[in-house]
Amino acid sequence: MHHHHQSTFMELGQTNPDFGKWVFLPTVDSYCNSFDHLDQYKCYGYLSMLAKFIEVTKNMTEAEMKLYLVRAEYRYFHHVAYRYSSPNSVVPLDIAIFMQEHKANPYKLEDDTDREFPCPSDLLQINEFDPIVNYHNQNALPLYWKDKMGPKEPPHLTKDNILSSSQDGYAELTCIVCYIDLHVKWQDFAEWRLDHKVALCCHRCKSQFTMDHVGKANLIIDLYKSTLYRDPQYTRAIIGKTHSKILQYVKSIHDLKELPFDSGLDAIKDYLVKNQREAGKKDDGSIDDFIEAARNTYFGGPYICSSSDLIKELAGNYAFHYTVTQELKWTARDFSKMPLDYVHFARLNEVAAKKPNFILVPTYKTEIARRTHLVRTKYFRVKGHKYVDGNIAGVNTVIPDGQEDKYIQITKCEWNILRAKRSQHDTKPSVKNTIQKIVLFAKSGRLYDKYEVNEAYISKPGSAHVVELVKREHASDDLYRQLQGLRKLEVHVSICDIEIIG
Repeated sequence: MHHHHQSTFMELGQTNPDFGKWVFLPTVDSYCNSFDHLDQYKCYGYLSMLAKFIEVTKNMTEAEMKLYLVRAEYRYFHHVAYRYSSPNSVVPLDIAIFMQEHKANPYKLEDDTDREFPCPSDLLQINEFDPIVNYHNQNALPLYWKDKMGPKEPPHLTKDNILSSSQDGYAELTCIVCYIDLHVKWQDFAEWRLDHKVALCCHRCKSQFTMDHVGKANLIIDLYKSTLYRDPQYTRAIIGKTHSKILQYVKSIHDLKELPFDSGLDAIKDYLVKNQREAGKKDDGSIDDFIEAARNTYFGGPYICSSSDLIKELAGNYAFHYTVTQELKWTARDFSKMPLDYVHFARLNEVAAKKPNFILVPTYKTEIARRTHLVRTKYFRVKGHKYVDGNIAGVNTVIPDGQEDKYIQITKCEWNILRAKRSQHDTKPSVKNTIQKIVLFAKSGRLYDKYEVNEAYISKPGSAHVVELVKREHASDDLYRQLQGLRKLEVHVSICDIEIIG
């Protein structure tokens, strides 16, 4: 096998890529529980898996794409709840894509896996990316697939089978009124899942319910569970910590169940406020916080084990997946940079944690490495370890409109200052003022710009519309305005030449 020159572009999806010297990631334990050491091969494997996903979906029509996303999400949660899962079982590509999307928001994932549903977070893990792509290419049947998904569900969803298999297959749902199992055809289920105004009708009790009704039912179930654990440290429901404050205003779960069926969150809010007044308590904002949290979690999707609308998130990030696999070309050197930049980024997160008005903007490389790392780790955080959380754009913070450039520049500046400090720290100069000089230099931008401003990546909360734009080749003008002129990227310019490892 010939040795790749560090600066030639590497095709994704090769079996034995050669990156030259192996770059081993030191721990990033202040950000994440990192018993898992990331390296450039893992980042390459992750990108190759994303490339396969884009290849499978990019020529789908809008109707096919909707079905694909709705069924993939359903399959993912079905897989998660199934007791035969194990960290080493190979999952189909669509399930893997939803898993990496779910794990890319680790704070939500922690909440989701903490709750009482059969989803220990260590099952939500992908160790190796290659087998997923190989299984897809060979149309192979994963272990326990038929037991898990029934005889009609194809293991791999493609443009060729998505419509035909949607004709005979169905989603299984429980009626939230009479608890009978309902079989809903995929077309109908997709309409219902993507539109909060569409209602399904139970053939037994004739109740009609929308996704919001299901959201409310899931919320009440969780509130009921929370009342079983009055001590907040045992509260494991999804908005667990905010539950504990408002639980004092829930006189009985029966009251909540008796609220008018179509009343949504407003009635729940009125009920809580009434009890708060009767108890003579002041409005401390906790009820509003709770209602807002409920609106963003339970009402986003129908699955009790998800605190956000994963389809919306995946659609919003489709542009990212497309860009990093189709448009940007990576060299062997870029791949070695990914884990190193990510370590630097994790340390920058500690700096950001001390500055509440600083929002950290990731780059493509750090975001690829972060997602690769998170989907491979068993647990995002372990108990009893101290972690810090800075504001990171697209992860736990949204940048106010029009201020992107400002935060990109601040990130660049902080990145360089920290880099200068680290290189100082490594050469241990005896003179303090050298450090100050270097810091001043960094501020005035005279150091090499190792944080490439044009590689800054800001995720835009999107909708399926973005997917359509990305896929319509002729919409390039709109798309690239949306993707912030990324086509002109000089990708082979590296971001941060950290020569010191560790």
